Amino acid sequence: MVRLNDREATRVIALAVIAVLCLLPSLVRLALPTAREAPRPICRAEVGRVDGAVVCRAATPLAPVEGLWAGRKIDLADATVDSLELVPGIGAKLAQRIVDDRAARGPFTSVADLARVKGIGPKLSARAGAFFTVRAE
Repeated sequence: MVRLNDREATRVIALAVIAVLCLLPSLVRLALPTAREAPRPICRAEVGRVDGAVVCRAATPLAPVEGLWAGRKIDLADATVDSLELVPGIGAKLAQRIVDDRAARGPFTSVADLARVKGIGPKLSARAGAFFTVRAE
């Protein structure tokens, strides 16, 4: 066992106190629950709330970009150039190629069919595929 003189003992205690004071705010943050912002409604006109859920007017459809934010997917069977451009990684030219391909070769039967369009490789197909769906007919 190591014996410390008074000066060394004072230094060790001071370092321990400093360490506790430095870690204390982090420990308090972990122990206390964090306040979360209430979820925002996904409709334009909020009518009211029922049991904490937002009630929207039926006559206020979501804009395409709002629909993407809300988790809705774009249907490849009737997607327009404007709606395709909302997807990250798809610009005006690529969106036009998708629409032209659908007109020339027929409807897409699955999201994987996007790979048949020139300019859509496996990476973009996988990344953008999460934004699309194909309506079963």
